[in-house]
Amino acid sequence: MKIAVIGLGKTGQSHLEAWSEIEAVKVTGVVGEDSDSLQDSVRKKGFSFYRDLENLLLQAKVDAVDICVPASLQAELVFQAAKAGKHVICSSSPDVDVENIKKMDKMCNQHGVQLLTGHLLRFTPAYADAHEQVKKGVIGKPGVIRLSKSMPFPEEENESSFLMLGADEFDWLRWTFGEVKRVMAKTVKRSGNEGDSIEYALITLRMADGTICHMELSRPAIPFETAFELSGDGGMITYNSRESSPLKLQHSKDESLFSPLGTSPCKRQLEHFVRCVSDRERPLPSINDTLKAKEIAYAVARSADEGQPVSLAEGSGIE
Repeated sequence: MKIAVIGLGKTGQSHLEAWSEIEAVKVTGVVGEDSDSLQDSVRKKGFSFYRDLENLLLQAKVDAVDICVPASLQAELVFQAAKAGKHVICSSSPDVDVENIKKMDKMCNQHGVQLLTGHLLRFTPAYADAHEQVKKGVIGKPGVIRLSKSMPFPEEENESSFLMLGADEFDWLRWTFGEVKRVMAKTVKRSGNEGDSIEYALITLRMADGTICHMELSRPAIPFETAFELSGDGGMITYNSRESSPLKLQHSKDESLFSPLGTSPCKRQLEHFVRCVSDRERPLPSINDTLKAKEIAYAVARSADEGQPVSLAEGSGIE
């Protein structure tokens, strides 16, 4: 399969590295900022550089386009690639709104191409393995779930995106434990001693089956850290990204440690996309999954703003 990568920020560079490690995939073109140093760097790695997607599509043979650009630029590039009959993987961005996702999906369906929007926790080894353990019933009936994420400020701060940064966790939570019925959120923002901002959110989510999830988001934090504690009537699974043996399973009969290593989440996701294009797998998450995660994030933001619980309607939408 021939791939074009659009955008050479941190996401684009990590995708480019991952693509180069996947067999049966060839990167036939790269689009990035029009600078001599960047062009030289790309060409030294053996990739052809193009000034824009239009020129790339005219000059290079491409089966799929990997779009790794800011949210404001994504929709138009997805439309352009779909109209040219190219499959699309679009890096998940907290700032892409529901209407644009629906428009991108409609365009790709009209032209018969695949669209994958990424939520990396599904491909992160610890979270994927914990999901499997829960589905196998290892912890019994789930009761109380705790998730946390601490992160530094993004290079380009967006005041509206803080709670949306939990979208990956919302997607994973729904994938693992089912639909979210109601949310309640509280946020705090303070200025640090050196004038930097500190943000914190405490979110409570009630699942349709009665499971309760407590989730914390905070920034700035260096280094990046994620953790979870999944408790049920038969056991518990815990994880902390900063520990040497990060993933632990405590069962009512025994206790074991396991640390899933190996393929990076990014590479796992891109390998999944290749299998989707060859019709061997359905895209995960689906567009509906992505929209559901957004709806949960919007409900959380509304609860934080109003100081009241917000219920999610059955099916979709917010009551």
